Amino acid sequence: MKRFIVIITVILLFTYGCIDIKNTGSKSTGGVSMSYDGVRRRFANLPFNKRTDIVTVYWQLQNAFSRIRTRIYTEFGSKEWKDIDPPVQFFPECDEGKNTGRNIIRKQGAFFETRNEDFPRLKQIVQEEVRPYGFTEIADVSDDDVFWVDFYNIKDGGYVGISMTKDKFYFGMMYNTDCHPVPRGLDPETSRVVPGDGPPSGTGSSTAPNASPSS
Repeated sequence: MKRFIVIITVILLFTYGCIDIKNTGSKSTGGVSMSYDGVRRRFANLPFNKRTDIVTVYWQLQNAFSRIRTRIYTEFGSKEWKDIDPPVQFFPECDEGKNTGRNIIRKQGAFFETRNEDFPRLKQIVQEEVRPYGFTEIADVSDDDVFWVDFYNIKDGGYVGISMTKDKFYFGMMYNTDCHPVPRGLDPETSRVVPGDGPPSGTGSSTAPNASPSS
């Protein structure tokens, strides 16, 4: 049974780069017991209306992953990137208790032609870029077949995931923001979010709390 699960996991990793496996098991890291059942919501310690707005979180992560891909190119050479989701146009609705917000899940690229010994450095690059935005809690669920590390934001919620199959040498990255409030002045149902270096002017995202990187 375990071998069957590993095979399915590798196939999904091969197809999608990274996927969410937070539905079974538990992990203790940094003195914090992490149940994978509902871990993202349980780890969002801030009250819903105090969390960073969804537009700010989106641009923080989009720009972080742009820097990550640039750094990978600089250190490891040109890669044939696959599975990079296009810029979001609308944010899906989400509910958390009595609160309604928006969330987004985005694959951020995958490529072949890496080595097992490269994974620690790839992990370090990702960690350095997402840590300033609160993704500080690390869960390493690697096994004999797959390297798998998630970086959790235990204040705002959400996580960044990276993985690599040890036999196919296929490395992938993704993020899940979890549920965040909508910034004042922006209705994600009718307002587009355009590509660029940050939230479009006039969205009102600058009025949201915690808009700057977390310390």
